[in-house]
Amino acid sequence: MNNRLWGNIAEDPQDPIFEGWAVPDISNPEKIEKHFPVFVSHDKDNEYRVTWHLANLKEWRNTRPETWDEFQDYEEYVEKRLTYALAVHSDNYKMLPTENPDELFRFEVKRWTKTSGPRAKSAKKSANKPNKTRKSPNSNIPKFFLLNDIKNYFPVVWHKDPRNPKLLGIQLHKLKVQNLAKEAGKPVKEFEAKLISDLLKALEASQQTGAWEVQAPRSRDYVCMLQLLK
Repeated sequence: MNNRLWGNIAEDPQDPIFEGWAVPDISNPEKIEKHFPVFVSHDKDNEYRVTWHLANLKEWRNTRPETWDEFQDYEEYVEKRLTYALAVHSDNYKMLPTENPDELFRFEVKRWTKTSGPRAKSAKKSANKPNKTRKSPNSNIPKFFLLNDIKNYFPVVWHKDPRNPKLLGIQLHKLKVQNLAKEAGKPVKEFEAKLISDLLKALEASQQTGAWEVQAPRSRDYVCMLQLLK
């Protein structure tokens, strides 16, 4: 996933969860605990479980919220932001079903990215530069040329920005997602996380068609924004 698309999340003041927030570097499990009040513990094989770090949760709730709403709904803010951060870093993690009631997430590490040293700094610089010729890393990722193509693969709806009719908020169709998860025999939370990851990959790969540019979501209900270019 091209993290440069997620540098600054949500500029809309009606979006309290993502307003002024930037997706942190969580390219390895150690980084997750530095940015979120959670424990990331190795469970079995290559699987990790994410649970609340109760002491940090209590301390961070009292020191980090920038608004009263964030203080009141701090757990929701953390979960939503961590969900998006994991989706953005889907090249590093494969989401798995949770196995215990105390787990927020469970994942398998696909790639452990080092975050220090000359190579890491070089990679970080490259990530900030637009890459117009980047090819999809997975040949199974569909490429879209028209908006309606998206609905052939993903249960989504979109909403026009009243100030800019060519700016669309892409939203998952919740009922369809629930039905698809039930048909697949998977928990809705796990199914939705994988769906978001696949959708973002496909939309980013489709930028090469020149149909749109993918932008960060401006509402907690949106997966992302599409700025139409045609």
